[in-house]
Amino acid sequence: MTLKELKKLRKNDIIEVIWLDATADSRWLLEENIVKKPLEKCKTVGYFFDADRTALKLSMSVATTDGQRDVMIIPTNCIVTIKIFGDNGWQLLQ
Repeated sequence: MTLKELKKLRKNDIIEVIWLDATADSRWLLEENIVKKPLEKCKTVGYFFDADRTALKLSMSVATTDGQRDVMIIPTNCIVTIKIFGDNGWQLLQ
């Protein structure tokens, strides 16, 4: 995901982010099973807050009274795709 693409987003746009997360397994595994282990692909939906070259920040909830919000920060290098929800449904950010 490039910074140019991220700059198209506006505060409180509803977005769906597909991103890769670290994974861990504390079981004893054979080496061939470790090689096959993928990163975990995650899906997060929320309200866009901000982005820069290192991270995207979004909220799952925003207070209607004073604008307070929770935050999730996803490293931009981990982002696979972003979709924006608008009048025509979900559109892929390009």
